[in-house]
Amino acid sequence: DSKLYCLGEIPIKAHIGAYSYVELEYVKEPVYIDNDVKKITVALNFFAYIKEDNSVYFFGKLNETKDGITVTPKKLSCKAIDISHNIWTLLILTEKNELLSTSDGVNFTKIATNVKKVSRDMFLKEDFTLYAFDLFYLPECAETGSHGVKIKDANTPELVMTDVKDMFFNSWHSLIIKTNGDLYSCGGFFSEKSPTEYSYLGFIGDGSQKPQFIPVKIAEDVVFCTASDFTTFFITEDGSLWGCG
Repeated sequence: DSKLYCLGEIPIKAHIGAYSYVELEYVKEPVYIDNDVKKITVALNFFAYIKEDNSVYFFGKLNETKDGITVTPKKLSCKAIDISHNIWTLLILTEKNELLSTSDGVNFTKIATNVKKVSRDMFLKEDFTLYAFDLFYLPECAETGSHGVKIKDANTPELVMTDVKDMFFNSWHSLIIKTNGDLYSCGGFFSEKSPTEYSYLGFIGDGSQKPQFIPVKIAEDVVFCTASDFTTFFITEDGSLWGCG
């Protein structure tokens, strides 16, 4: 019936100061939030959703500014056809196919145009080109490889692949479906001292148990894919479900 409920840890109070944070309450029974909801995204300290009229609401803490903290759903000024998130930042794909980011719910930064889907640090353009970006890029931090390409700075999206039909970005690894149905995977790097600490779990799917910084092909005839931190799942054209990790 398109009603949105929440359970688990939900924001109940915002503390604003030198160390701003959101106080959470754990609830075991679903709490009603809103109706006519068609899409949601859940981050560490906030969640956001799109309603049937493409209006966008968020709930929780985006960043440390006063305007960015709310314990009840707050309506944003723009409408969207898709949403995602990057740490404390909300990513919005508008009705004009512009990809925007906001870290306070008031001010918006344009990342790209002619976008048809966003999945955290990746976005797919209408010409089937796939790009990766990192709003919190820190050169001194080791990358996991989940971008599938080397990110040079926070302001410049990098081309990952062409002829892409769909994708799913995860902090530890990402999945990419080409227009011909081939499935690619990348990521799994932990640190220079322990590079295979996570990839040995097998979620990259290529059988090597090693991290992959450039997407590698792991399957064919794929129509859907998704991932958690250490697992990979995909569905092929014959309706069978596959998993690894």
